[in-house]
Amino acid sequence: INVEYMGNKDLLTDFIVIIHPKEAFKPMSVVEKSEDGKSLAMLLNYYPSYDEIDEDLLEPASEILFVIDRSGSMNGGRIKAVSNALQLFLQSLPETCIFNIIGFGSSYQLLFPKSVPYNEQNLKKAQDHAKKKKKKKKKK
Repeated sequence: INVEYMGNKDLLTDFIVIIHPKEAFKPMSVVEKSEDGKSLAMLLNYYPSYDEIDEDLLEPASEILFVIDRSGSMNGGRIKAVSNALQLFLQSLPETCIFNIIGFGSSYQLLFPKSVPYNEQNLKKAQDHAKKKKKKKKKK
C-alpha cells in the first residue's frame, strides 16, 4: 500500500484516510517506518469468527439509569407525570439490561445499592417505588 497526502502541508484541517484491503474479512497488518527510521506505526485488522459462540453473548447489554428530580419544585402534577413516565419506561426495558433509579433533591438516593438485572423481582420493586413517588404529598 502506498499512501500520499496531497493536501495542506501544515495539517491545519482534519482529513480522512480510507484504506480498502485487497481481501475483505481477512486479517491484515500494515507497518510503516518513519523517514528517519526512529519510529513505527502499525495497523492491524482482525475479523473474529463467531461460528461457535453463544448468540446471547453477542447482544449488547445496557445499563440504564433513571435520574429523577424530587426537589420541592416537582410537587403535585409534575411528580405524578414523572411517576407515570417512569412506570412506562420500566415496562419497556430490554431484558438483558441492568438498571437503577436515582432520586435527587437536597440529597440523592439510589433505589438499589448498585444497578440490578432486569427481572420480575427488581421490576416489581422499581414499580412500587415509582407508585410511591406518585402519591408524594405536597409540603405545607
